[in-house]
Amino acid sequence: MMPVKIEGEHGTVEMKVPAELLERMAREGGGLAAVSTDDGLLLTTLDHARYLEQRALGMEFLADYAETFRDLAK
Repeated sequence: MMPVKIEGEHGTVEMKVPAELLERMAREGGGLAAVSTDDGLLLTTLDHARYLEQRALGMEFLADYAETFRDLAK
């Protein structure tokens, strides 16, 4: 287990991560942004602004998706 500090908007979190998982972590701008897993990337909350941007894009997509199905139901 390797000690890791993740600094975010709400403070610093310290945790121990298995060494093999730490080796698979994707790096972005000198900070950890995501962990590569068998199911894809697991994003951390390190970059809160990026999280908010991705969330807004997802909400926009869902709104367009719902509008499309409302139009089809007419």
